[in-house]
Amino acid sequence: MSVHLKLYRVDKSNTIEDIDDLESSVGSANDSCVDLYKVYCDIVMVLANNLLDQFSKENKPAQKIIFGNKQNIQIGWRQCVGFISYSEIIEINKWIKERKLGEIESFFKDYENLNPDVKQELSEMYTISKEEMFNGYIKHIVEFYKTAEKNENSVVVCVE
Repeated sequence: MSVHLKLYRVDKSNTIEDIDDLESSVGSANDSCVDLYKVYCDIVMVLANNLLDQFSKENKPAQKIIFGNKQNIQIGWRQCVGFISYSEIIEINKWIKERKLGEIESFFKDYENLNPDVKQELSEMYTISKEEMFNGYIKHIVEFYKTAEKNENSVVVCVE
């Protein structure tokens, strides 16, 4: 059994506690979620160009875009591990645009220029190729956040 990390767009709210029926909100967002399967750590390392420190108190954009702000809430059979407010979605999209994350050439250039420690770790983890990462995950993440801003959504991050 694999653990999947999924991003769900929900109605705009400032905090996760402001969402009236969290389980229903997440359940109804299933069709538009982004499933990062089990490559979410790989993606964070590539976006941050740094090894993943799971115990870090910092929440930089590369981590926030995937993990959100730390939560620990049971939602039916799902476990909510992160939340991103609408105002933070706007900041994430600015970061995505500055990095040109949605452009394949820019992503490939960043990937080729990764820190040697990150390259080594990705190699040891037998990660997917840069092409698979971009086409299977990055471009979907970029579109997910564009839509979240356009629709004035917040984001709930769950492990399933």
